[in-house]
Amino acid sequence: MIPNIADKFAGRTRRGYLTAFILLLISYIISFVSTQNLVKQSRWVNHSNEILHSLDNVLRYVTESESAARGYIITNNQSFLTKFNSSQNNTDSVWQTAKSLTADNPAQAHNIDSLRGLIDARFKILERSISIFDSAHSINPLLHVQYPGVTRMNEVEKCVHFIQDNEIKILRSRSSEASKYSVIIKAFTVVSLLLAIILTLFSVITFNKENREKLEASRKADAYRQELEKRVEELGALNLELLELRNLEKFASTGRIARTIAHEVRNPLTNINLATEQLRNELPADSGFGAFFEIIHRNSNRINELISNLLNATRINELSYVKISINDVIDSSL
Repeated sequence: MIPNIADKFAGRTRRGYLTAFILLLISYIISFVSTQNLVKQSRWVNHSNEILHSLDNVLRYVTESESAARGYIITNNQSFLTKFNSSQNNTDSVWQTAKSLTADNPAQAHNIDSLRGLIDARFKILERSISIFDSAHSINPLLHVQYPGVTRMNEVEKCVHFIQDNEIKILRSRSSEASKYSVIIKAFTVVSLLLAIILTLFSVITFNKENREKLEASRKADAYRQELEKRVEELGALNLELLELRNLEKFASTGRIARTIAHEVRNPLTNINLATEQLRNELPADSGFGAFFEIIHRNSNRINELISNLLNATRINELSYVKISINDVIDSSL
């Protein structure tokens, strides 16, 4: 009678451990798949951020080209023409980068191609304006091409913002998917812990009647517990990485807003500086307006410095620690 009871409890123990192994294996497989999907979604989030950054650079270089062309026409300074050509080459380069990044999305790839047409049209107008100015050496013949140029620039900006809005929607969708996988991982972690607790209690009750198998069951329960705690720590680290990605996304959004503000402020500021320099060159030196020009120039530089500080505040800076003499630091401070 006693051996039969012992065999009965031993059979229950084996079935209990077999069930625990199968359930934990399923839990680990699902957790592994969810973790891989979470990593994949994180990569897609970085991919979307790269596209947004490339589009910002496209708009920035087109704007620099426009400013350089205007500067050349106003001042007839060849350095502006060199900057115009350089900005045009940079625009082509970053557009190619955006094109390669959106190759997996037909709709975005089509929008990028449309943007290419608008950019080419804008550059043709700028090149035509430069050509007319080189021929006539006067701004008056350029008046009839100003409105189409402004219209094209507005179309370029609208197209870039449209593509960015679409990419932001895709980014939000991917972030939502990543959050879903995180919830799944948490749920299976809780289930695994509950299973471990139930199976541990079952093992304790069973091995109270079988002293020899009780010690072995305790060792196995400890091994399972340690493995589960390790998985919890790994999942906690993944959750922290997800939070960091969200913070980086918010920081990147703040940076884009700051760059947009800088773009909208620096363009008219550049025009003001160019117009002021033109007026200073045309007026006699003893006209008495020099002080007013200095006031305009000083406050323009102050605004530009504020914009630069705003942009610097939205950049991610890495500290580099170096050894330096304390005497040099004190002298510099004094």
